[in-house]
Amino acid sequence: MDLADCSAFETWLSTHRARWRDRTIQTLLRRAGELREADDQESALEAAHQALGLDPLSERAHALVIKLLRERGDFAAARRQWDICLKTTLQELGSVPSILSCWGPALSEDAACRIYLLGQPRLVVNGAITALPYQKTTALLAYLACQGEALERQQVRDLLWPGSRADKAAANLRHALHFLRKCVGDVLCTHGDTLWLDPARFWLDTQWLEM
Repeated sequence: MDLADCSAFETWLSTHRARWRDRTIQTLLRRAGELREADDQESALEAAHQALGLDPLSERAHALVIKLLRERGDFAAARRQWDICLKTTLQELGSVPSILSCWGPALSEDAACRIYLLGQPRLVVNGAITALPYQKTTALLAYLACQGEALERQQVRDLLWPGSRADKAAANLRHALHFLRKCVGDVLCTHGDTLWLDPARFWLDTQWLEM
């Protein structure tokens, strides 16, 4: 039987393959959750990784792997998994993963960058107080840290430079981002017209008071 020119069959097969794959992923994630509840962390991690192998863009699978690694105390591996999730989602979808604000903060206990907003704002990097040039740079740091999600540049410009001409506000934001990046390094992330602080790489005092 020659199916070479049977486009209808190919469409049917493609649809069913996707459905079978999704069912397999859901089964693996459900099994991983059951194994985690049974305190079989290694088997749970293996099942979660198998789900990721079938769908590298599954944020649910990434989140489960991060959670399992964190629960066994392997924060370095959990942070690497977070980086993989962020990089893969940006490359393939051009967007920031929705788990940004959910899982990033859980990885920041030992972060080298620590932001204090209670009282006088302070930035501590590698144990040393780091002075930020200009008040607007400090305001930018505080705003990004508190938001916990990717923001449009226009939104930030409107908040920090209201009433300024568009070109002037854009230039001011570029300068503020330049100075901020010199202080916090890869904690500051940008992609197209969006920018954010990677919550896996900084600790925020107000965040932990809310827990």
